[in-house]
Amino acid sequence: MIKIQYCDRKWVEKCHLEYVKKRIQKSAANMKTKYVKELEILLELQKKLNRKSKPSNDGMEEAMENIRKIAIYPYLEELIAMQKEWFELFEKDDRKILSEAIKNLLIYDSFYNGLGIEIDQKMIQWNRQKLLVENNAKICPYCGRQYITSWREETTACCDHYYPKESFPLLSINMYNLVPSCYVCNSVLKGRNVKNESDLHLYPYQDDSEILKFKVKIENAGSLYNISEEANSIEIISQVDDEPQIARAEKSLELFKLEEIYQYHVKDAFKLRKALKEESSEAYQKIFSENYKQLENISNYAFSYRQKDMLNEPLVKFRRDIEEQFKESCASLGIDDSVG
Repeated sequence: MIKIQYCDRKWVEKCHLEYVKKRIQKSAANMKTKYVKELEILLELQKKLNRKSKPSNDGMEEAMENIRKIAIYPYLEELIAMQKEWFELFEKDDRKILSEAIKNLLIYDSFYNGLGIEIDQKMIQWNRQKLLVENNAKICPYCGRQYITSWREETTACCDHYYPKESFPLLSINMYNLVPSCYVCNSVLKGRNVKNESDLHLYPYQDDSEILKFKVKIENAGSLYNISEEANSIEIISQVDDEPQIARAEKSLELFKLEEIYQYHVKDAFKLRKALKEESSEAYQKIFSENYKQLENISNYAFSYRQKDMLNEPLVKFRRDIEEQFKESCASLGIDDSVG
């Protein structure tokens, strides 16, 4: 898992809030004629939430104020608690109606095409693709091995709902609940396998990239320097003591099949360890000092990941973790290492 963030969070929030405001206005107009029962439930919700002030005749502006703000609120756990509190105010059948009402107001499926909005006196088309681009992630944060770059006006990225929209409709269009991801992680592996809070995996907007670390088996100096390609195997370990984070880390490993998938990269690990071994040898260092410019180019080519952002190129975190392990193993085995 790799941590992500919006390039300009305040600007994205501004655009997204304006989009949701316009989307709700359009949806509410439709609900007045097609979803009478759902509208009644929403208005009743407003009364129960604020008993001191009664909604106006149409009541929609008051009733939707909280939902608009929810779309840009970053503390998802608080929103989950809020939804539970809201829904408990209603009977079971009315909860279903309320859930459908919220879905009909926000209409996540319409976010693919989006709407034209005015920001700073300029008209822009705000949609799913624009939101994902503002994340600046070219690599899937869940697996770290698949590109999710854009092409023209289309995007190859999926938009994963960290909290599933079926169970948590209030978060269906929350910008912090929408995680750019590859098709394999989002649709093939995760799919509908997250049904409640106990199924949650690592959260890319909050959890640190270093929670999970890639390792290869190293027991002694012999296995450090002379391991064969066939003897390589990849394991991923958790680096935290916090129990909730440990649970989410274990769920990420299970849900996204990370250890299984990364066995396909044992050859990459072998080539990297071989290059690290050669770079740390005395002969290499001697040649390097005598012919610096030529070998600097070779080194940059072999270890290009050292200059790359892990969200811009596949397997950068994987290679960095293996190199870090190589250095630590050299130190623990008393080997003078000159890597880097």
